[in-house]
Amino acid sequence: YYGPMMVGNPPQPFDMIFDTGSSDVWVRGYDLAVQCNSRLPYINATQSVGQGSVLTYGSGNIELKWTKEWMVLDTTCIPQQPMGVVKTGSLELLCRSDYDGLMGLAFPSIKSAAGEMPITYLHHSGLIGDNMFSFTLAPPQGELLIGGYPSDTRLDTLTWVPVVKSTHWILPFTSVSISGNDSPVVLDADAILDTGTTFIFGPRSKIEQINSLLGFEDVSVPCSVRRKLPVLSLNFNGKVIQLHPDQYLISWNTTLSSFERSYVFDIPGTICFSAFQPTEYESMWLLGLPVMANRTTIFDIGGERVGFSGVIL
Repeated sequence: YYGPMMVGNPPQPFDMIFDTGSSDVWVRGYDLAVQCNSRLPYINATQSVGQGSVLTYGSGNIELKWTKEWMVLDTTCIPQQPMGVVKTGSLELLCRSDYDGLMGLAFPSIKSAAGEMPITYLHHSGLIGDNMFSFTLAPPQGELLIGGYPSDTRLDTLTWVPVVKSTHWILPFTSVSISGNDSPVVLDADAILDTGTTFIFGPRSKIEQINSLLGFEDVSVPCSVRRKLPVLSLNFNGKVIQLHPDQYLISWNTTLSSFERSYVFDIPGTICFSAFQPTEYESMWLLGLPVMANRTTIFDIGGERVGFSGVIL
């Protein structure tokens, strides 16, 4: 998921990933635009702040220098926002993607740039009501609301989960079970809630147990099984949210211009995968978009907690 903002003076439009898995802001720089050999938007930074950095993401590394630029979110202007201007990195990631930069939404303690994060500035300046933001993701569309949550959110459906540590949005991931079943897959692990991740990643042995619980022999699954799949319960130290088959069964379509998520299960060229995918990490989990799809998720910075609404079907 990504959305528009204006950056620079004079301002120009950039499509930005809104990423709860990191805390820095960066956009494409002139050097990278030359490498991309295209007319993609870029910032030619006129001032440098501190030393350059290399930031590491799951899809690769980027090298950037720090600067300050004007940023406009919706109609609100943030003057001299610290951000990175990317010099080089994965050209597949930075030249051929649908986005032009990234705005991190994790906690300030893990950011590399000096100065305030955009939401911190907006809160301290009295420009937003609450020190929080929310995503309402109803594939293939979504909404990011800064300073609160949608007015039609049913407060009685919210499940609040305290954050284990205010670095990333780390939650205490206790177990996974079929709803109503007393035989859970016990995890007792930390889990990062990350809008920048497509799947749900975890240790291979636990992923295999969960997929076996669902009757999946592999991470590749026939799309026809969707109507027979159960509702899952994700347990966060006693706080439980549900995951429906349309959330944890991922459909992709290979006949489109690129290999992309289709959100449709019964059109030609569609193949399906389990959202539960293995990594080599021994304990850490990444809870990506499937956990947040078809619901409102509230990231309460001041309260250091996450609120999940009921599933929107």
